[in-house]
Amino acid sequence: MAGQVENAERWISALESKTGTLLTHISMMIAITGLMLAISNDSMWYEVVLALELIFYLLLALLCIRCQKHYRTDEFSKTISRGRESKNHPPHNVYQSAVFGELFYRERLFRFIQRTLYVLTFLLILTVFYGLLADEFGVLSGGKS
Repeated sequence: MAGQVENAERWISALESKTGTLLTHISMMIAITGLMLAISNDSMWYEVVLALELIFYLLLALLCIRCQKHYRTDEFSKTISRGRESKNHPPHNVYQSAVFGELFYRERLFRFIQRTLYVLTFLLILTVFYGLLADEFGVLSGGKS
């Protein structure tokens, strides 16, 4: 069973690395959205859409940071010392449950971030494209000066 726990710990480490890649992408999207919002002197609804996209990217960044939280062995041992240890739950089983629970949680969280990021990036591309074309034709600001 120790090999399975070590394997789960390696998977957690791999998820931390993959999440770092997503966080880099999210950071670039936050910069683009912030830049578009800063230079935008367009209609209020367009700025609201950009602001909402920025908020969603910031929330995804927080989820990525949670997915990267590194737990030390002594933090898992706190789970053992909180009274869960008994005849039915020896320390190694509690530690194993904590590691696998964290792995399953991070895997679900990573997949959620990945899917949401794909959709949100697609929406940002459409928003930026619309904003550039609408500015060119004067749709958003009510005409070019």
